[in-house]
This record gives sequence, structure tokens and C-alpha cells, in this order.
Amino acid sequence: MAQQQTVGTHKTTVAVDNDVLMVTYHNTVVVKVTNNRYVTLNSGGWYTNTTKTRMNQASRQYGLRYSVYQVDFTWYVSIGDDIEPYYDGIVIDIEEGTISRKLKDIN
Repeated sequence: MAQQQTVGTHKTTVAVDNDVLMVTYHNTVVVKVTNNRYVTLNSGGWYTNTTKTRMNQASRQYGLRYSVYQVDFTWYVSIGDDIEPYYDGIVIDIEEGTISRKLKDIN
């Protein structure tokens, strides 16, 4: 994972702590990468275009390969051929290229 310390330009910070990458928008960790493999997404209840944009910018900048998009009013997450409706706490295994239901061990 490349070490860039910005994602977007407004109210966003990037930190690495104990090998966990965290992208925070305002006060919400919107993207958390654990073990360079598991990505956990969290909107903090803010289903906004900017929240979605920060998630996608992190994916592009760090080569995480997932995408968050919206159809009508429903958000989705995709990686490869795996597509699931978005929910806070959704986990993406970027090594396997799959979306997991929840992995309690990594949060």
C-alpha cells in the first residue's frame, strides 16, 4: 500500500496506526484497511456524495480495487464481479476480491 497522506482536500485525514490505515472524513473513519487486506467501510450515517467520493478516492489512491456507487437512493459496493448493497461495517477482502458479510476478528 502506497503511503500518501491525503485523500481529497476538505476535512479529510489519513493516518496509519499499528499497520492499520484509516481515512477519516470529518470525524468518521470512512475507510479502514487492516493487515493490508481487509477494508471496512463506514459512512457514519452520512450517505452523501462526498462520503462516497472519499471512499472511492481511498480505493484509487491505495489500490484497493473496490467501488462504492449509487443507483436511485441505494448504495452498492463492488469488487470484481462481487456486488453487495452497502451497509456500515461492510468488509472487503481485497486479496480474495470478495465482499464479506462481517469479520469481527479484524475490527
